[in-house]
Amino acid sequence: MKKITLLLFSILSLQTAFAQQIGANFNENIENIDPSLLSKAEVKWVRGFVNIPRYFLTVDKNGKVTGVNNKAIKNFDISPLTNLKGYKIILSLKLDFKFKKIGAPEENSMEETYLLNAIKLFLTEKNLGNKINILVVGNEPMWETPNGDAKKLGAITNKIITLSNDLKISQNWNYEIFTGALNRVSELQKNDIVAEIIKITKENPLVDGIDLHIHTNELIKANDDPAYIRNEAKITKKIICTEFSIVRLFETYSNESLGLWGTQNGYPSDMKLYEWLNLVQQKAIDKNPIKPEILMDYFNSQSWYPKQWFNAFLTSFKKNNVSIATYGLQNTLKDKPKILNAKSPLWILNFVYNGGVLGNDNSGLGNKNPLVYPEFEASKK
Repeated sequence: MKKITLLLFSILSLQTAFAQQIGANFNENIENIDPSLLSKAEVKWVRGFVNIPRYFLTVDKNGKVTGVNNKAIKNFDISPLTNLKGYKIILSLKLDFKFKKIGAPEENSMEETYLLNAIKLFLTEKNLGNKINILVVGNEPMWETPNGDAKKLGAITNKIITLSNDLKISQNWNYEIFTGALNRVSELQKNDIVAEIIKITKENPLVDGIDLHIHTNELIKANDDPAYIRNEAKITKKIICTEFSIVRLFETYSNESLGLWGTQNGYPSDMKLYEWLNLVQQKAIDKNPIKPEILMDYFNSQSWYPKQWFNAFLTSFKKNNVSIATYGLQNTLKDKPKILNAKSPLWILNFVYNGGVLGNDNSGLGNKNPLVYPEFEASKK
């Protein structure tokens, strides 16, 4: 995401547009949800996902689904998400059909029955469906579905939607049903899986909207995905965005040398960005973290880094009537660093409270990430 002023509104206009609509995303790391951090962040929405095939289906050595792991469903602890008080919950059902090469199930097969039964048991266990506000059927299916399985994915997605709606009625639940989450949708216009999910979103009357993930490599493209959904795909239903970032832009420059900035700040000029971030992580573990100002100074010194990029996404969301956006809230301080190489996605830079990079504050929560925090905080006013 290159330096750009296009798409930036004033913070005041963004405050009005997104009041009470920014939330926290924890992906699969539901166990990391910290109510004290949520309270500090003053968010209204919290999102997580669960990998249904990986956790709840039994699969033999040949990749054949052989049953439902009832014990795993019963013992799965989703309470850090669903027991939150005073928050609205988004739960995504990740359908990882590349897990052990199981593939999307054939229609009316036993494998399909096992998957539907697993989802039904998961949602009804502990009355889970009563504790969520939005249920997203799928999580990046274009990456999680084998090539050639688009039609089978479409069939099982529609059946899960029907099951979810039937349960909602019979159990007196009240969640909305979304499809998704589509990633890089504007770049994958000819992708059969993307086309299938868009078709379901438009044609299935039980679907309330679609979830997008927007991880762009140029800030000028921040608007492309929601604009495509509205203007090209002609979807008039609700849009939410449960992930967004410039992680692909960071990845583009991961192997760049620190150069003059490195020399001026006590590092070898030929040290790569990813190598420096490995060092920074270790310093946080050693309780000698770099100051947030140093992190900000490095990125501000780079011509490719787009200042206030977070606001550009919010502007796009307002323009395309994206009703909810959740963002990575917390990168916890680990015992060991996440060792990066030249090709590693730099997810560690994303989080609002970033203990893994900047260490913890006196309360034990991650220090505020200057790349994100000011705009994140302003968006909630």
